Amino acid sequence: MGIIFGSKRCDCGYQLKQSMKHISEHGSGAIFYLANHEGRGIGLFSKALAYILQENGYDTADANLKLGFVDDSRDYSDAIRVLKALRTKPVTLITNNPRKLDALSKAGLDIEDRVQLWGDVSEYNEKYLKTKIERSGHLNEGEGCCNND
Repeated sequence: MGIIFGSKRCDCGYQLKQSMKHISEHGSGAIFYLANHEGRGIGLFSKALAYILQENGYDTADANLKLGFVDDSRDYSDAIRVLKALRTKPVTLITNNPRKLDALSKAGLDIEDRVQLWGDVSEYNEKYLKTKIERSGHLNEGEGCCNND
């Protein structure tokens, strides 16, 4: 929703813009926008339904579960196949999601580094971002997001 419709309730639009900026500043890179990844794999329509549940007190993980989905059903095999075909050097991932790191590592890809990407925290998405950390295990080091004080 954040990329397609500019929703302030998530951080994906911000992450896309910052990732493009990072790649531009470093002179090379690739962005993978994978089919069926909207809403952690539940799709755009179901993500809209999850938003309704979130309005009624559910966090994003529980909303997905209530709709009959798992917290995150995304599959990274398409991106992994492309990387294996085009890249022999270790990669740097711009992500906070440990599942992406694990998928690439398990596939035998060398990961040189990870760039943390938090930002655009607001009253509209703070609970969502905290849920990503507390329920979905997203990495949050140093000057990250929503640090528990």
